[in-house]
Amino acid sequence: MKLEWDHVVHYVNDPEQAAEQCRSAGLTVIAGGSHEKWGTWNRLLYADLTYMEFIGIENEAVVRESEERNLISLDSLKHLPGDEAMSRIALRTDDLDKAAKALQEKGLAADIRYGEHRTADGTLLKWRMLPIEGETAGVPYPFLMEWGDDEAARRQMLSQLGALTHESGPIQAAGAVWETPDPDAVTAEWSRLFGFQQDGTDLFLNGCRFSFQKGRRAGMKEVQLTAATGLAGSKLKIGSGRYVFLVEEHN
Repeated sequence: MKLEWDHVVHYVNDPEQAAEQCRSAGLTVIAGGSHEKWGTWNRLLYADLTYMEFIGIENEAVVRESEERNLISLDSLKHLPGDEAMSRIALRTDDLDKAAKALQEKGLAADIRYGEHRTADGTLLKWRMLPIEGETAGVPYPFLMEWGDDEAARRQMLSQLGALTHESGPIQAAGAVWETPDPDAVTAEWSRLFGFQQDGTDLFLNGCRFSFQKGRRAGMKEVQLTAATGLAGSKLKIGSGRYVFLVEEHN
């Protein structure tokens, strides 16, 4: 079963304002759309197929009263308006049914949901997702995604939208940093559940490093991206989250 880093959930009060911050730095951000049945809306920043989702509340009543309970939209109520925080990551898989069965066998509450949002041009995009209840040492579990199209088709679609080209130059996802009172517990649990390679309190997935540092306030603090030009060596702060642009290494 294949796993890739799909995206980051970053709660903000105004996704378009977050998008403008990124655009001011030479980054392309596109309109994702509205999650009509969950009451949220977003803007998307792509680093190839890994993306940053700036997600906000569009209709609080829908978020609270939706017939289908959704962890991602409900968590917006925990954070907003006071804490514009990075939250979970999503992992992309090519076999969500197999992933769900494996996680359920490991004791997790994980049921497949069907997601959709309507883009700015009215197109309805659909996917399947696996929200996972619970957390370890204050850090919520990742959730899983399965897109209807294969990666080549999605990359072509995003290229046609201009989402993969940035004025500041190309970027790639490199890693993320969390704080937690017990980094050892989190890395051991995530390794057990998802099969990450582990080195101390660092986990690795297809060249990306997920680092867990000791701290009193648990949560995701930083996303690391490589940049060949332009933004290399710089940082961008949005809400309480940091985007750090590392210098791309050349062999």
